[in-house]
Amino acid sequence: MGRVESSFRLRDTVGSPKEVFEPIVACLGPIGLDPASHPGSLVPAAVRYYLPEHVPAGTPASVPLRVESHGEVPAHMAIVGDGLRLPWGPGLGLVYVNPPYSQLVEHPWLLRGLPGPAVLGEQAKGARKRSAAEPGQPDEVLWLLPVRTAGSWWQRDLLAVANVITFLRFRVKHTGEVNPSPFHQALAYRGPRAERWAAFASAELGWTVTL
Repeated sequence: MGRVESSFRLRDTVGSPKEVFEPIVACLGPIGLDPASHPGSLVPAAVRYYLPEHVPAGTPASVPLRVESHGEVPAHMAIVGDGLRLPWGPGLGLVYVNPPYSQLVEHPWLLRGLPGPAVLGEQAKGARKRSAAEPGQPDEVLWLLPVRTAGSWWQRDLLAVANVITFLRFRVKHTGEVNPSPFHQALAYRGPRAERWAAFASAELGWTVTL
C-alpha cells in the first residue's frame, strides 16, 4: 500500500499475508469467499472473485473456473466479475475482504457487508456511493482496512456495519511489498460470532473495540 491515500491505487493488487489470515482461520475456520482477489493471492478462500483486468484477456465472465494449487497459492474456484455486484451470501460462509484501498471513499466495499439496504441517516457526503450499494447478504465478514478515522467511510460506513474493530498491534507486510505498511491497519468483523472473535482478536492481534 502507498504512503498516502492518493497512492493507494498503485498498490491495490498487493495481497494479505499469512500473519493476517492464518489467525482468522484458526479462530473462525475456513474462508468461504474473497470478493476482492487477484491471481497471486495466498488467501485460502474456497471462492474468489477477480476483476477482468486481473485475468488473461478472453477469460469468460461469471463462469466458475477451477484453479489448482500452485506454489503458495491454494486451490480455489475463480469467478471473473465485480465483487461489488456478485453475491457475498447467504451460504458462502466467512467472507474475507482486503478491498482496494483507493476505492474506499467512492465504492461501497463496506456497505456490501450489510444483510439489507443501508440506512445511514444524513448522507450528503458519499450519497452516490450509498445509493449504489447493494447488500451482499453475507453470513459473516472480516475486512482488512487502513486506519483512517477522519474519513467519512470510516465514521459512517464502517461504524454502521462492524460489530468488532481490532487495531492490529503490528504493521502489515503485504505480499508483493518489500517493507511493512507505513500506516496502521485494522480488522473489522460483522456476524454472529462477534463475541468469540472479539475475545480471540483482543488476546492475539491487538486492541479490540466491540460496537
